[in-house]
Amino acid sequence: MKKFIAKICVWYLNLYWNSAEFKQAEAEKERAEALKNKPNFANRK
Repeated sequence: MKKFIAKICVWYLNLYWNSAEFKQAEAEKERAEALKNKPNFANRK
């Protein structure tokens, strides 16, 4: 039974870390998009 619980804990931790990394990757993408679009904002003024 302990092994089973340990497996669940490890699986859950992996899920958590993967989601955290995914969020970070999404944030990086958004930042890159914002940087790409910055010149457009400057040109509009």
